[in-house]
Amino acid sequence: MRLLDRAAELEALDRTLAAVRAGGSRAVLVIAEPGLGKSALLAEAARRAEARGMRVLLGRAAEHEREVPFALAVDALDRCAAELGPARAASLGPDLAAVLPSVAAGAAAPAPTAGPAERHRFHRALAAFVEHLARERPLALLLDDLHWADDASVEWVLHMLRRPPRGPVALVLALRPVDPADALLAAARDPSVEHLRPAPLSGAAARELLGEVPEPERARIAAEAEGNPLFLGQLARAGRTGDGSLPPTLRAAVAQEVAALPAAARRVLEGAAVAGDPFDAGLAASAADVAPGAAADAVDALVAAGLVRPSPGGGAAFAFRHPLVRRAVYDGAPPAWRSAAHERAVAALAERGAGPVARAHHVERSARPGDAAAVALLAAAGERSADTAPGAAAHWYRAALRLAPEQDAARRAELTALRALALGQAGRDVESHAALLEALELLEPGPSPERLALEIACAEAEQLLGRVADARARLTAAIARAAPGERPRLLLRLAGLAFQARDPGELAAVAAEARAAAPAGDEPYAAATDALGAFAAFLSGDGDGARSQLDRALAALGRAGDAALGALPEACLYVGMVAMTAAERARDAEA
Repeated sequence: MRLLDRAAELEALDRTLAAVRAGGSRAVLVIAEPGLGKSALLAEAARRAEARGMRVLLGRAAEHEREVPFALAVDALDRCAAELGPARAASLGPDLAAVLPSVAAGAAAPAPTAGPAERHRFHRALAAFVEHLARERPLALLLDDLHWADDASVEWVLHMLRRPPRGPVALVLALRPVDPADALLAAARDPSVEHLRPAPLSGAAARELLGEVPEPERARIAAEAEGNPLFLGQLARAGRTGDGSLPPTLRAAVAQEVAALPAAARRVLEGAAVAGDPFDAGLAASAADVAPGAAADAVDALVAAGLVRPSPGGGAAFAFRHPLVRRAVYDGAPPAWRSAAHERAVAALAERGAGPVARAHHVERSARPGDAAAVALLAAAGERSADTAPGAAAHWYRAALRLAPEQDAARRAELTALRALALGQAGRDVESHAALLEALELLEPGPSPERLALEIACAEAEQLLGRVADARARLTAAIARAAPGERPRLLLRLAGLAFQARDPGELAAVAAEARAAAPAGDEPYAAATDALGAFAAFLSGDGDGARSQLDRALAALGRAGDAALGALPEACLYVGMVAMTAAERARDAEA
């Protein structure tokens, strides 16, 4: 199919593919409003890459999978990984097995551990797999609808933009001018990256695209569509326009197409809109409450009508003609029926043994307030997502909170605290702090281990936000209420705030108090407090005192075992920093 008004974009794609065929790595960003031909440009890039003998991999993000970690990466890479066979897949390593199901079948996935470092390992594993494929022949990796991508997949794409693959790889990305467009643009500052902004079609191109539509209908549709190729096509198929507002017009056009279908096909189409995009035909049948045999005939009718098409993955998977078609069908279904359809999808997925993350989207849209099982499943989805996609985990914990009974303050406090920690892992510090405060309000009055843990987390968040005075006041109040066994770690944290503020008087006093409270035999703790005391002496001009306390800290650190240091790693940080800044002992600091 010839693309109209897209000469500059096609020239940019050709430059990129030529550079990759010559052995380089290049990226293209296609950013445009819905319907302006982003997917068409990716399809043309795929055609031109295949004509050059390149391997082409296409992945498309789905709106209903925004909370599924690495859903886009799996869609783009898993089929190719499956073709490698179990033995070769196993050689790709456990980090890749943690992300791609086909690799997991042939390799042991690592035990999940929380934190950015582990997520970055998964990003590197995916990037290494891309490089592995490119060594066989030049690769075109085309990722569509990134505005619907899950957080983990976006982080992976940002990783590849900041650290381009080593080898002949063309990375072509398409999305709307919304989040994460700004982050991608910031990461794609290399002059070799092509930035494409397809504009609406000219009047002449729009009329040409409408082809055999007779005048004056052609002029009317062209004016209403305002150069949007998708709307032009939809309105031309529908044969009528709406009230002049583009989204309602599109919904009206899709509704007219749907109304022309047999009743069973309409119901399965609505079930497919609930199931997702791409959708599994069996899951769509379950959501629609239609027998499998009748559903198969209905899907064939939908393919014939041009509303859905077989997914590139093959099998029982199908995709809507465009995500906006799926949205129009979903919004047009009766709300109560949609809720029941999501409930049927939950039951069908449970029968298949699907995990909490796969079911959470449907539970969120069908469960009723107070449903303890739904709350537990959404919380489990949050727990499963926390390691690789903390933003998704925060979403699921919030969904669980919406259903948790108001009177169950303890459960709500637990979910709020988990959400706060996930928000902190996702780098959303302001929201994390607000959630921690909310969790504290939900707890029963009086001291408890839960309250102390939240107070410490809240002080850490305030420290990250630069609110050192608030963090100091919070820790001071917690120390006054703390049991004797809890005081040492709180005093050490308070000393750490004084260390950050470089207040010699306060640091000396708190470090001494913390040193006096040292648990017997805790060498890392003793090392940390001696190092902080040494820094206070250094700031006060007491060089001899600083050296003496630093020597004690180094000796204590040397006596500590790995397990003890692992429980208090900041001891190494304090000793190393003080050795470098206060004593200029670079060898000790490095060690």
